[in-house]
Amino acid sequence: MGPKAMRRQHLAAVYIDGCWNFVSFFFYFVAYRFVSGGGLALDTGSVVFISYVVVLGFFSLIFSFLSWWCFTYAVDEAGVLRVRTGLLFRKNREIRKDRVQVVDIEAGPLQQICGVVSLKIETAGGKGEPEVVFKALKKTVAERLKADLEGVPHSEATADGPVPHTSEYDGGLSEPSESVSEPGREKLFSLPTRDLFLFAATSGRLGYIFAGGYFIFGQLPPERIAQLERYLSDSILSVDASVVLFFGLLLFLLAWLISVVAEMFRFATFSINQRRDGISISYGLLKKRRFDIQSDKMRSIVLRENFIRRLFGIASLHVEVNCGKEKSSKEIILVCPLIRIGDVEPFRQRCLPSLPEVPEAFDAPPLRSAHRYILRKVLLGLGIYFAFWYLSDSSTLVQFLSEPLQGVEFSTRQLLSSAVWLFLCGYFGFLEWRYSGIAFNEEGVAIRNFGFALNTTVLKRRSVLGVQLKAHPLMRLSRVSTIAMLVASGESSRTFRFASYASSQKAFRWYYRTHGETQALKL
Repeated sequence: MGPKAMRRQHLAAVYIDGCWNFVSFFFYFVAYRFVSGGGLALDTGSVVFISYVVVLGFFSLIFSFLSWWCFTYAVDEAGVLRVRTGLLFRKNREIRKDRVQVVDIEAGPLQQICGVVSLKIETAGGKGEPEVVFKALKKTVAERLKADLEGVPHSEATADGPVPHTSEYDGGLSEPSESVSEPGREKLFSLPTRDLFLFAATSGRLGYIFAGGYFIFGQLPPERIAQLERYLSDSILSVDASVVLFFGLLLFLLAWLISVVAEMFRFATFSINQRRDGISISYGLLKKRRFDIQSDKMRSIVLRENFIRRLFGIASLHVEVNCGKEKSSKEIILVCPLIRIGDVEPFRQRCLPSLPEVPEAFDAPPLRSAHRYILRKVLLGLGIYFAFWYLSDSSTLVQFLSEPLQGVEFSTRQLLSSAVWLFLCGYFGFLEWRYSGIAFNEEGVAIRNFGFALNTTVLKRRSVLGVQLKAHPLMRLSRVSTIAMLVASGESSRTFRFASYASSQKAFRWYYRTHGETQALKL
């Protein structure tokens, strides 16, 4: 069958591109004024510069129109998407529907103003980056295109977007509303406001706020930065320490509130709906997003608990999706922003029945391996400590190595700081030994590791291609080994370090029993 008639995007794509180009030029203008030391005062030169930006913005609008005119697409009867782009250099792309992994529908503020949505198509081997982006489509057109690429009949595709939220909720696992009458599109989960706030409050996004402030601060001219640093140092030294502490806490609270509001806007109206071959996730207030996950492409469940959430017995639940046979072709998608540990299994049975259950009991590493976890973190801490001293003052490292030989002792402050840092590193290693574990069942294998957060990964049985048991001579003396699960279409294996021989043999028997063959390396 030949391709259908080539079509173009909605004309709003020209307006959306033009707005983004104008915003980009505005930020370039602000950066130019700060770097040149002129501030935001508008003199004759700055007016000329603004006129120059406006002219460039006009030409960028013309370029946006030409880009829109040259961007055409069509889907043939076999489900192959054909896209033609380029003005001087024409580019033709063909995307088969069996290569399509994720079709993401979004609606940012500009799209909502124009009454359109954007559609992103990710394919196998795309490394998480969309291969084709439609910036402006009518929602009905986007839904029809999505159905064509996924092989869903148009009668089963939703033309009106996500199903409206229900008002009933019982711990996040509400029964489908009676208003949801469309077959195969029933409501599975909705995130209530109280859980949305708790998720935003414990998301740990403060680092992004401070990093953004530091980036803006770094754009200032060097003389301005030095002047501001001198002013801050003089101000801090001239006031009481309690005042400095108060303003520091106030700044921290302000950054926390900004991160909470941003996360609540980002994940507002979070809901999961059932599809014919998987689930559909939609969320967002200013920028609405919706994407589907096919059940046969789900590889594993990833449960993440940071320090704060672990105190409340809550976690975030992710799903690892297989994106093809290429190396590193996987994507981790947030399926539930916040869930109580006791609700994980009911949530899995209702929303993710194709994935194995999260076990309650794990085989912990033996006691004789605890010193290995602690020693690894202490050595890493020593390396960081030396690097910090060397980068802060090149002579400090020399003094550290030479003064003890001359009988000169360190000050009490240096000794205490070194001891506290190494103790924290050792304690972190102890926590890693304490919370690590591995568990096996007929459906899959679960590996729990402790980093900056407690991560529990539950792999499907058919996602594991092999098991490797590795041990160097020192590990053999302690009768421990490393269990490596070779994962399909992943860039690395899932490892569990310093496992006992009993756990290693259990992994060997589990793989032999579930796959009928052995690829494990005997010790």
